[in-house]
Amino acid sequence: MKKWAGLLLICSMLFGLMPSAHADSATMTAALSVEDSELTVSGVLSTGNSSWISLRMTGPEGELAHLDQTTSDSNGSFTFVVPMAGKTAGEYEVVLGAAGLTGGFRQEVTYTPPVTLPPVVPIIPEMPESKVVQLNRLNWNSDGSLQISLGSKQGLKVPVQALQVENGKQLQIEHDSMSVNIPAAVLNELMKQVPASAIGQAELWFTVSKAEGEQSLSGEGSATTGLHVAGDRLELELFVLEANGTKHQLAAFPEPLKLSMSVDNGADKGLVGIYYIPTNGAPEYVGGIWDGSKLTAMLDHFSTYAVLEYKKTFEDVPAHHWAQRVIQELAAKHLMQGVSESKFAPDRSMTRAEFTATLVRALKLESAEPAPFADVEAGSWYADEVAAAYAAGLIAGKSSTVFAPEAQLTREEMAVILMNAARIKQGDAGKTASGSANAAFQDEDAISDWAVSAVHTAAEAGYVKGRGNGQFVPKGLLTRAEAAQVVYRMFP
Repeated sequence: MKKWAGLLLICSMLFGLMPSAHADSATMTAALSVEDSELTVSGVLSTGNSSWISLRMTGPEGELAHLDQTTSDSNGSFTFVVPMAGKTAGEYEVVLGAAGLTGGFRQEVTYTPPVTLPPVVPIIPEMPESKVVQLNRLNWNSDGSLQISLGSKQGLKVPVQALQVENGKQLQIEHDSMSVNIPAAVLNELMKQVPASAIGQAELWFTVSKAEGEQSLSGEGSATTGLHVAGDRLELELFVLEANGTKHQLAAFPEPLKLSMSVDNGADKGLVGIYYIPTNGAPEYVGGIWDGSKLTAMLDHFSTYAVLEYKKTFEDVPAHHWAQRVIQELAAKHLMQGVSESKFAPDRSMTRAEFTATLVRALKLESAEPAPFADVEAGSWYADEVAAAYAAGLIAGKSSTVFAPEAQLTREEMAVILMNAARIKQGDAGKTASGSANAAFQDEDAISDWAVSAVHTAAEAGYVKGRGNGQFVPKGLLTRAEAAQVVYRMFP
């Protein structure tokens, strides 16, 4: 009680009751960051050496959440470390005070407690025989496929000599919680890791283990970001085991394989995805396409994966906004982001770089050699996306050397880029304009000649609509909300 009383007294003095000769000259800068359930406040007081600094933090309901004091060093620098474990999610206000500092320093910070997930129970090859499906030979179907059901068992064991996997074949393993399709290229690459002298007694293993108990899972650091468990958390392994215990695994698959996972009843189907769960760090979105009752994604390696629901909200996109659901689903697919952690700016115009990057993510285009645009600087946030888009024929520049990444995108420019995306997505089967009257707008004459075909095709396909009264408004600037809507229609 004495300590708190002392702190309260000091804070009251420093927050306005103590006159000072330095009142007109003292300034303070400070930065706040939250990591690993700790809030770090670092700053500098201009009047410097050995000055008392006080900190008062209030919680989401205005309650006193923390009170502390420290002294600055000879340079005026100071640091507070505030433990946040056990505190509720929400906005916290940090107020700093010091003698001679008029008005104090105030800043809000958002805290999100880590999501808890059960840990994985490690599975070793010497699991009980009752938990393993053992096959001494594989009988491939005429179409080159083979389905093996594990039921609730945790492992599959096959002698390497029995595999004899030809290109084009695919091993499909079914489990109560998931299914996985392993192409021949992956199996053959794995078998290449085994010395010829060890092949005779080597075994191919596939194991799947469910989580049990509890484990912390870091979310994406905002009260407006909701990352929740919406299915099983599974550790998957594929390896060859020699008779002497030597284990061979692939760090990356030569060809992606398909993973399908079950989703909890009650989960929001539009907001769920499959995430890679690293040993340390935040979950990484892998994908999430519905195939019947299961969620699927393509993997380039085995590890730990979970079905998570990502419910992102933005302060400037209320529930009644016409594009709210679309924006939320695109955020859950990690195709569109906000202009900040809490703002989306739905009515702000879309830049050429932003729209290009969104479509590159949706099409899963890989970065290539740098694009030949002088105004796309290496290291810029959009450099790789523009390079991938240019290589794939998704975009062209304003000229051979100018892309204008920060230029605002018109609606007719959007239609051209969008139909380039449709051709990449659908290949040669992409839609072409039929000139149907159904695609006509009352302001047809305002559409540039080079954009007429794309606007008609996009309208016929249902990707774009007018702004009302039969007007397409081709020279109008595309808003971020409109961009979200057209991307969602192409990539639902």
